[in-house]
Amino acid sequence: MNGLYTLKPWYADRLSGVRATLVRREVSPDTLTAVGVASAAGAAAALAWLPAGLAALPVAVLLAARLAFANLDGHL
Repeated sequence: MNGLYTLKPWYADRLSGVRATLVRREVSPDTLTAVGVASAAGAAAALAWLPAGLAALPVAVLLAARLAFANLDGHL
């Protein structure tokens, strides 16, 4: 495997505790998808409305959350 895709197993492993909690609480994968989409929309809004320097951190955090939710809903 080449590129960023090689990080997927590492990232999924880091989310294992969160995944176990979500399974115990019977959270629907659809809920995680919706929150992931909202995270992406929040990143887009931050990028649109904030100056580039101020937008960098919230955009990075929201996109990381979006990737986490995509990974988690796929496993549930």
